[in-house]
Amino acid sequence: FNIYQNEMNDEYSKKINELYNLLRTECSKMEYCYDISCTSPPDGNNYSDIRHHNENGNLIIADKIYGLIKSSLY
Repeated sequence: FNIYQNEMNDEYSKKINELYNLLRTECSKMEYCYDISCTSPPDGNNYSDIRHHNENGNLIIADKIYGLIKSSLY
């Protein structure tokens, strides 16, 4: 939260949100695309800077991807 509060300006936030909305829309049209964009949100201890996950955030994402792959094998 501190990172977003101190470094995220309105213009940057608007551009990022527009991009993610476009990507999520396109992903929803493909059966092989999985939207995991909300898997490791910018709260707690998940980010090392304004855009990049830290080890904890990456582990959360990896667990989600592993679960998707595992479920598709059965």
